[in-house]
Amino acid sequence: TTEIADTNHQMPPCDAYVGDAPDGSYMVIPEVPGSTLKTGMALEAVQEALRSRREFVSLEVEGCFENPKVSASDPTLQEEAARLNTLLGANITYTFGDRTEVVDSSVIKTFISEDYDGNYYVDDSKIADYVAGLAEEYDTYGGYRTFTTSTGETVELYGGDYGWEMDQDSTAAILSRAITKKVTATYEPEYYHTAMSRGINDIGDSYVEVCISSQTMWCYENGELLVETPVVTGNPNLGRETPSNGVWSIDGKMEKATLVGENYRQPVDYWIPFNGGVGIHDLQSRGYYGGDIYQYAGSHGCVNTPLEAVRIIYDAVSYGEPVIVYD
Repeated sequence: TTEIADTNHQMPPCDAYVGDAPDGSYMVIPEVPGSTLKTGMALEAVQEALRSRREFVSLEVEGCFENPKVSASDPTLQEEAARLNTLLGANITYTFGDRTEVVDSSVIKTFISEDYDGNYYVDDSKIADYVAGLAEEYDTYGGYRTFTTSTGETVELYGGDYGWEMDQDSTAAILSRAITKKVTATYEPEYYHTAMSRGINDIGDSYVEVCISSQTMWCYENGELLVETPVVTGNPNLGRETPSNGVWSIDGKMEKATLVGENYRQPVDYWIPFNGGVGIHDLQSRGYYGGDIYQYAGSHGCVNTPLEAVRIIYDAVSYGEPVIVYD
């Protein structure tokens, strides 16, 4: 009796259920009989065999094992798998430069919800959460960056208005429609802001670099150094320091501009703004650049640059290119 009732080596039966098919769709996973005994019936079968002087008794034939309650032939399960499969079929590849994210059946399954009436649907709130995850992974706008300077040092940057920023609402709406229409295609996300490079290093190899402590500016185009020049940045002792330790986008270019601020009106030949009223420009009344001039005769925040240097930079740069400023 004790041996028959021992459950240490018995496996309970498993009902059929709707699960994952090898191709990523849904299918009915068949039931598993298991080996759990109906103890009372098993004892009765053994006792009857003993009374009948039989040498063998088949507990399976005698029906002494627990059976699954739901089999793969259950029409409800078949219908459930079919309804779920109607929501699959799209295959969207999002590109982030040389990196990709694929929205296939395995991902779409995570978007599926069930309402109170037992109806399955693709849940837009789950799509929005997925897109938010992509933005967290791939957006760089105003975020942290590690940058290797022209002198070989590594600096940590944060902030500014340069980088990639996904339009999450538009991206999620387009993805929802694509899933509904079972589209197979390659997409790029929708963006509020874009950068010059889509690589992990979104700065690329065309940019302007300013070091406050060395009062030096460099300009690179396609990896080639075009300009290395001394500059004069904002006077920190008057609260006019040039914003630093971030990356900003060039906002425009203008020749023969007049810069107007508190208590000054300054005509310049070349004006390259990158942070609102802060920009790169010539100042022909200034005879010397570099050193510690910025500490006592610095600008109102702009990067004062020798005329010949700013002329080369002006011709080289374009709207949206990054300006890196660090201490």
